Amino acid sequence: MIPTDRLDVFQAGCSILEAFSTRTNVRGRFVSLYLGLRRMGPQLAALGSTASTPTAEIEHFLDSLYTKTHRTEPVVVLTALFGGSTSPSAGYSARTGITAPGNKYPTNTWRNNFNIQKGIGCPADSDTIGGLLQDPAIRLACQHMAVDPEGRYTCSLVGAAYRGDEHSIWLRIVPGGGYQVVDLDNPSVYAGYLAPSGQRIPIFPLLAALYGFAPPYAYPQRDTVGIPDFAHDFGFTLEQVEAVFDCDPDLQANAEILAVAQGQMLPGELPPPAEEEQAEPLMPVLGSVMAMNTGVGAEIAVAEELVDHEWFVVYRGNQRGYGYDIEASRQGQTLRVEVKSSVGFTVPELTEAEWQAAQAHGDDYVLAVVDFYGSDEQTIWYLRNPAANAIPAERIATMYRLTRGDIQPLGTDAEFL
Repeated sequence: MIPTDRLDVFQAGCSILEAFSTRTNVRGRFVSLYLGLRRMGPQLAALGSTASTPTAEIEHFLDSLYTKTHRTEPVVVLTALFGGSTSPSAGYSARTGITAPGNKYPTNTWRNNFNIQKGIGCPADSDTIGGLLQDPAIRLACQHMAVDPEGRYTCSLVGAAYRGDEHSIWLRIVPGGGYQVVDLDNPSVYAGYLAPSGQRIPIFPLLAALYGFAPPYAYPQRDTVGIPDFAHDFGFTLEQVEAVFDCDPDLQANAEILAVAQGQMLPGELPPPAEEEQAEPLMPVLGSVMAMNTGVGAEIAVAEELVDHEWFVVYRGNQRGYGYDIEASRQGQTLRVEVKSSVGFTVPELTEAEWQAAQAHGDDYVLAVVDFYGSDEQTIWYLRNPAANAIPAERIATMYRLTRGDIQPLGTDAEFL
């Protein structure tokens, strides 16, 4: 989970997104626009409807969505979500229509990207736009696109030059003013923007940058946010988020921001036995409520749910040779439960010892999967006998062993590091 009120988390998220931009040349301004249009949702007039949404309404919404409350007025709108800004305010601008200190003209950041010259707008009729979105050439396939004597592309409907940025079409420019929005779930609309150079945007730094210090009117008020919150707020299904964004918490960009969010974290420790003769291992306790993805918290959550259903649990996660974390007994039956968890979508991976245990125990071996651990949307689901009911993809990891005889003579004490 990503806290929404910590400057270190927000700044780390922005920094990681800027590094992502450097690697991929992501068109960050248009990612901001796309997410903003999704957030507006039904407030936007749909393509083919009889209505249109005024330009100022879209601009005001985007300003509000990207305002950061820790900034000093008037330069408070994060217009360079992925960095790369050359402005003196380092990626921030004033709200639309306000002249920022040092500028000669009122801010017009968003509208520059709405129209045909270098943006995502198109003045064609709804049917034409719907057809163009199915054509790989999109703009250049348009029947209204002409070439002037100097070889430049020009929209014959409005006489405007098209600068050939190869943008998709997101907004129909309605005659008389305003816009209509296309189907934003169409892959041709977002694929080139959300997966630049074939690399999906890492979800957790994106959450940190979007939600950090957002004003209370931009999102439902939360102390922390996770993937389910993002999906709800931006009109995605969880399956869409998983497919479109990189949700792997072990991805370096995601792992870095999660580490910052967790801060100093104490590992789970076994409490001392209450009595000398105590024989059964107790469940561990978390050393910190921010121990988000150590696995210990998920094991406790599963154990608590099993206890609620009248299972007697014994902890085995800290003992070698078992191949599972929890033994659960009830009415003469004993289950061996292995817990796999993630702060995002969990993709279970079993060690060789765990897989052998699954094969050996058959129907008595249960895989407990914890999705979105630590969030309000945390879910736990179970799979009996995964060895029989799932076909695993074997992953061979490369390990590098250092011989002690080679390295020990080179060792030193901490004071000489």
